[in-house]
Amino acid sequence: ETDETALIVHTSTHQVKAKDRMNFDRTFWVTAAEAVASVCTEGSYGAEKSPEAYSTMWSCLRKLYQVVNKIAHSSSIAYSPMHGANISNESETIWADIIKNFPKVKAFRLKGWPHYDTMHNIL
Repeated sequence: ETDETALIVHTSTHQVKAKDRMNFDRTFWVTAAEAVASVCTEGSYGAEKSPEAYSTMWSCLRKLYQVVNKIAHSSSIAYSPMHGANISNESETIWADIIKNFPKVKAFRLKGWPHYDTMHNIL
C-alpha cells in the first residue's frame, strides 16, 4: 500500500475530526503519520515522512481532486477513474476547449485517478 493510499484511507475513517473544508489540526497529522507508517511496508513509500509532509500531501490531494472533478462533471466528457477522460477523435475539440480553461486536467486525457471516488466521498 502506498503512503498516498494509506493517507486517504486514514483521512476517510477520521473525517469527523476535520474542521471546516476538511482541514485538520496538528494532532491529526501526528496520528496520520503513525498510521501510515504502521500499514505501509518498508520501502513501499520511501523515507518516513513528518506530520507536516502528510499535511502537505493532503493539500495536494485535495487540489488534484478539484482538477479531476472538473473533468468528471463536464457534461461533454465521460470520465472514468480507470481511463480518465478517454478522449476520442470525436471529442478532441471539446477536450481542447476544456484544456484552455483548465490546463491542469491535461494529464487525465487517457489516464484515470484511482482515488477519485474515495476523495469524492470525503470532500
